[in-house]
Amino acid sequence: MSADARIATDLSPINEFRLRQALSIIHARFREETLTVEIISRDLGFSSSLLRQLFHRYLETTPVKYICHIRLKQALTLMRVNPGQEIKQIMMQSGFSDLTWSGYFRHKGRNQLTLCHKLNIQ
Repeated sequence: MSADARIATDLSPINEFRLRQALSIIHARFREETLTVEIISRDLGFSSSLLRQLFHRYLETTPVKYICHIRLKQALTLMRVNPGQEIKQIMMQSGFSDLTWSGYFRHKGRNQLTLCHKLNIQ
């Protein structure tokens, strides 16, 4: 289900506007390795705690997990389009820095392809 479809109908107009703005920024800038909750909330003019609350209440996730999900979707798309390209290049083109890329998968204890297939992100 898309983020738009998950936004609850009881969302106030101002919070709906804020959440849609945040989603727009994430989708436009997820490839930036330096994109953080603090940067998004600063650009929108409200606190990072409010941004986290909006994501938790209406999308049942955190902004960081949402960004990671979008990046992984992009990486899988690139892997399908460019099957011969190095995984590290694909992940960096998807917004993962070398540090987050290696740390994330080392922490999970799985190789990159196994984890991506296990996540089954369409």
